[in-house]
Amino acid sequence: MKHLSTIVALSLLTCALASAPAAAQPVGAYEVSAQSGLNVRSEPSTDAPKVGRLAPGARVEVLAVAGAWVKIRFQGAERYVHADYLRPARGEITAQSQTYLLRGTDTQRGAYSLRLTLQLQAGGAVKVVREARYADGKV
Repeated sequence: MKHLSTIVALSLLTCALASAPAAAQPVGAYEVSAQSGLNVRSEPSTDAPKVGRLAPGARVEVLAVAGAWVKIRFQGAERYVHADYLRPARGEITAQSQTYLLRGTDTQRGAYSLRLTLQLQAGGAVKVVREARYADGKV
């Protein structure tokens, strides 16, 4: 059971990190991933006036998420950029933890529930916290 939960935890973490769109990322440090740079706009819309441009690799602090747009501070004012062209800044952790609840049946002991909490640590390490219970209440 211990090895199974570790494999499941790593699989879930891989899927979560690979499939999370930039807009779903929380506030924090990001950098421009677009090779041509990124337009900065006054409002969260492509129809809004451009107020500036960020160079490829430029680091920004995301203040809030508004759909596919993120609010940043640019030249002393709150402005917007499209989240698809940002990636987490190198060395930054953008999520604290994710918890998954799994239920299944063990052929020897019966039904069980498994709670996996993946905690991202400084430096990119992942701490896996497992809590397993069988239907009879035993661990």
